[in-house]
Amino acid sequence: MATATARIASFTEATLARMGPLLRAPPSARRDHAPLQLIRTTIRPELVALNCTERVISSLSRLFEVSQEKLRRGAVFNYEGTLAALSATFDVHEQDGLAEYECILSARYISDYSEAREQLRQALLDRVHATMMSCAGGNSRGAESDSGRGNFSGEVVEVLERA
Repeated sequence: MATATARIASFTEATLARMGPLLRAPPSARRDHAPLQLIRTTIRPELVALNCTERVISSLSRLFEVSQEKLRRGAVFNYEGTLAALSATFDVHEQDGLAEYECILSARYISDYSEAREQLRQALLDRVHATMMSCAGGNSRGAESDSGRGNFSGEVVEVLERA
């Protein structure tokens, strides 16, 4: 019985020794990489076009900036983690292949970030538009529309802060 256990231990040790290089790359195989080029945008022009008050524009712009920054940080964190795991599978002599994968990976993360940012922007603007329509439905057009916007700003900010 001890002989069978010793053989299992020996095979396990040999297998783990072969897997070691896959789990961690030698330091010389890793290289610096360019940071993701993630573009930031603003929703201020769209909010101005919707005739929002300055208070609403300021609040919603800040909300969008904070949310966009969270998306950016998440994309960068995931990209760097994926790139580190990928680079661990390449040795020093395969740097060209790693650079090619890095380019493809970078393009994918930039695309995913841009799509998520646009979805966020559109969802926020859709919510603003829907809120404006519901406020406009309760007010008559004309002189009272300014007071409707005053009610709108508090309502929009409250709804978005809860989201």
